[in-house]
Amino acid sequence: MAAVTAALVAAVGMSAFAVDGPGSGAGAELLSQPRVAAAEVASEVGPTLDLGAPNPTDLGIREGVMPRAASASANSPAKCSGSTDYPHKSGQQASVHARIACRATVTRLETVTVLTRDRWYGPEQVASDSSATNGKATSYDAHPHFTCKGTGTYTYRGYSQHASLEGGTVYKASTSNWQVPGKSRFTC
Repeated sequence: MAAVTAALVAAVGMSAFAVDGPGSGAGAELLSQPRVAAAEVASEVGPTLDLGAPNPTDLGIREGVMPRAASASANSPAKCSGSTDYPHKSGQQASVHARIACRATVTRLETVTVLTRDRWYGPEQVASDSSATNGKATSYDAHPHFTCKGTGTYTYRGYSQHASLEGGTVYKASTSNWQVPGKSRFTC
């Protein structure tokens, strides 16, 4: 996990971000420079990170992360805030939705979301999706879906990374959601 953290923190910039995995959406460019597997996003956003004041880096990037929460803000000038809804059953699919919203129009907004389910051997990534918009105050939802019919009863977890480009600076936040008993554990 330290390597993932170092890669995501040190390599953030204006180059391509690619999410590997089923259901990955159109590329997000603000979140990371190297190709990062969506499973690493889930690992990075995990429940041990804390929300704090954004820390400037040598790249002029600020970031804030919040564990086990529906929303987080990285103190952006446009007051952008990322949020991840609870994973839920939608017909024969497990689904989660995430987005970023600001109080003012910004240059670019991005959200990358991973849906996992708890297994006896640890988390299993089942779907990922991303959303990117230019020149708006809100993003489209990143909403991975997983066909879970007949797979059993599981606890599903949603992990997201959010980024906004404002005045040449990238602001990042991470959110996750699954904690309410009975809400994110279901049988399809």
